Amino acid sequence: MGYMRFPRIQDYWQKAIPILSCHFSDVMTLTRFWQILRFFHVCDPASELPNGHPRYDKLQKVRPLVNLFEAAFKSEYNCKREITIDEAMIPYKGRIGYKQYMKDKPTKWGIKVFILAESSPGYIYKFEIYTGKRRLLLGNTVYLRKSS
Repeated sequence: MGYMRFPRIQDYWQKAIPILSCHFSDVMTLTRFWQILRFFHVCDPASELPNGHPRYDKLQKVRPLVNLFEAAFKSEYNCKREITIDEAMIPYKGRIGYKQYMKDKPTKWGIKVFILAESSPGYIYKFEIYTGKRRLLLGNTVYLRKSS
């Protein structure tokens, strides 16, 4: 799906034009794909916190996957001396609570990510997905601060 773009997911299973066929049907049926897509969860839905909770995380549904990527990035490569901090935009046009607009980027709308990477090869060592203002819980008091 990353190499060939079709307007609808069902089009990946079509066999009408052989040259455009992706052979997805050789691996699984469209019904099976919809079932996996519907029931696949990275975290336990029962442990999700409600929106007003002080420890609520906008990334809680994908946080285990994000943590897994961060650990893998750190374990596979040690940065040298020349490192840089940069912001990147992951293109996204859907509805999400932390979508950002950046007028100076080639991709104007998407998910903003702060990246610590080595300058020459561009290997990402650490990253943080910007989700807007953060809530800091100190004792029984909730403080709001802007993420950086």
